[in-house]
Amino acid sequence: MTVRRAMTPARMERIWSARGGLCGNCGEPVPMRGADVVYDHRFVLWITGDDSDDAIWPLHKACDQVKTPKDLKVIGHIRRIIKKSNPETRPKPKMRGGRSFPKVKTMWPKRKFGR
Repeated sequence: MTVRRAMTPARMERIWSARGGLCGNCGEPVPMRGADVVYDHRFVLWITGDDSDDAIWPLHKACDQVKTPKDLKVIGHIRRIIKKSNPETRPKPKMRGGRSFPKVKTMWPKRKFGR
């Protein structure tokens, strides 16, 4: 798993100026620092492993709240694919052709041979 590097003020400035001070989601101007800005990975870090400055963009806090559930959905999808491809965690196939008719109780007792 890739470790996220620290978001230093110099790194914030590099990312902010490379993106022209615009939000990566809505395209509106975003402040470089403050409570209204979040620096987020364009593509999920857990999947890509890319923590370079090119992979991060500034977002408004509201735009990040829209993006995060989509990221979680993608992560869940990838985890399910990995789980299915692993032989130890793959779900067991269901038995085909088992009892094709319902078990019915009859009024006659079951025959016992040999007695």
